[in-house]
Amino acid sequence: SVTSLKDHVFSKCTSLSQVTIVSPLTEIEEGMFEKCKELKCILYQETVTKIGDYCFSGCESLEQMIIPDSINTIGKYAFSHCSSLEKIDFRSRLVLIDVYAFNECKKLIEIKLPIEITVINQYVFNNCEALKLIKIPDSVLYIKSNAFSNCKSLFDVHIPNSIVEIENN
Repeated sequence: SVTSLKDHVFSKCTSLSQVTIVSPLTEIEEGMFEKCKELKCILYQETVTKIGDYCFSGCESLEQMIIPDSINTIGKYAFSHCSSLEKIDFRSRLVLIDVYAFNECKKLIEIKLPIEITVINQYVFNNCEALKLIKIPDSVLYIKSNAFSNCKSLFDVHIPNSIVEIENN
């Protein structure tokens, strides 16, 4: 059985709308589904521990994503420019959401970050114009610069006592 697929293997498959991965992959590699404009649904095994850089970037039809318990890392720009993404269900024990991971997700409304995360990186939710509510768990120690820049609809943010530093924008 296949345990890995190389970078950009399905990149720019503009008619691809659904993917089911039954092989025990451990990583959805860099750019694997980048700019698959019609991709709406992806199902994969809980053997996946990392969503690579640019993995779903530009998947304009993706409306929701479930991040299962097995995922501990979301790479940079992983969901950037997913203009229809409204909901992300973090069921995971994420320790890293890299820079620009959800950049330009203009329909994303609410985020409840996983309880394992300690840093909210630079520009993670940049230009998420519909984002109204963010729940930051007590595990977060640092909020990096511009993490929520241009989130024009944001009106409710819970900032816990655990925060050590919020960088300047």
